[in-house]
Amino acid sequence: VSADKCVVIPYGIPQEEPPVDKAETKAAVCHELGISPDHHLLFFNGVLNYEPNRKALDAIIEKINPALVSSGLKYKLLIAGKNLPVSYNDLKDHPHIVYLGFVDDIDRYTKAADLLLN
Repeated sequence: VSADKCVVIPYGIPQEEPPVDKAETKAAVCHELGISPDHHLLFFNGVLNYEPNRKALDAIIEKINPALVSSGLKYKLLIAGKNLPVSYNDLKDHPHIVYLGFVDDIDRYTKAADLLLN
């Protein structure tokens, strides 16, 4: 994505500098999830039965993921959140998507991610 089409929006707490342990956190998350460390991590989270979040999840699955597949990029989409509707159970077997469910430490995954999807 070209820089003129991007915007940086602080997540939660405004930070003056990137976290110093970002690389270590990403390496640990990749190891725990069995993801090659050369993959880009894209992260989306939210309560998944909430309609705006469900619509965002649909856009990720139906539009963003196919574009990424055709780009040849090495990536994994990490999806966190509770209340995943039953109709999305096939996400658990998707080759490019890792459904994490509810996570206790959301900041860990935001730190590990190369890109946050909101």
